[in-house]
Amino acid sequence: MEAKINAIPIRAIELRAIISLLVRHWPILLLGLLAAIVLLWGLGQSSLRDWDEAIYAQVAKEMIQNGDWLTQYYGNKLRFEKPPLLPWITAVLYHFLGVTEYWSRAPTAVSSILLVIITYLVGRQIYDGRTGFLAGVALLSSYEFIKRARMGTTDSMLTLFVYLAIYAYLNLRNGAQRWWYLVWVSFALAFMLKSWAALIAPAIIGLELLLDGHTTTALRSRSFWQGALLAFILAAPWHIIMCLTHGQAFLDTYLARNLFLRTTTALEGHVGGPLH
Repeated sequence: MEAKINAIPIRAIELRAIISLLVRHWPILLLGLLAAIVLLWGLGQSSLRDWDEAIYAQVAKEMIQNGDWLTQYYGNKLRFEKPPLLPWITAVLYHFLGVTEYWSRAPTAVSSILLVIITYLVGRQIYDGRTGFLAGVALLSSYEFIKRARMGTTDSMLTLFVYLAIYAYLNLRNGAQRWWYLVWVSFALAFMLKSWAALIAPAIIGLELLLDGHTTTALRSRSFWQGALLAFILAAPWHIIMCLTHGQAFLDTYLARNLFLRTTTALEGHVGGPLH
């Protein structure tokens, strides 16, 4: 009887703690719920669109079919244009939940939900909670954002990783050097997602370090170098394996075509100049 009586106050304390947590973080919960409704509802109703969305879905499907999770294939032909992070995630979903349009788009949609939340956190960090909340709502109100978020491509996920790196850097200004780990991990994931496009994150942060005059402090931080090592461990092995396995064929496509030609000319049916 005494044990039951003692359990009542403990449960009351736990309930108060949960309510306090919900009240304190209601903007994150509300934005996450709204974003989930907007971005996940009816996600698999339409057919996959041509070009990137269909390509990523097919690459993930062929990973399941041929059992090769390192070398990517599209139409049973080698594909070296992009790293495999998105196909990996999609293939895992295919393996456990089935090959459908919904699961082809789910990684991008979930990334976009997290992006709305990170937008709030960045706004709160720079200004205040109200500004961050309005920024998250504004992003979720954008037609172009919703359109991209409901497509199985890399753009939203890349933006998420860039924002994560920026958010981590903002927290670094409070002196918490451990945030360098999130900066570098975000960069590594972005690089494994879209290779050279991920360089935007270190470019932004590097410029900010110069403007703030904190470059020397960063280079003297043990967390900075440990984070860089962690990023190397995450991103380097697949690239090394591809070089050893496929040699010049991989380098010609991944470096020459994907880095230099793609940044200066329109490829694969796309139109526009270097700034498009």
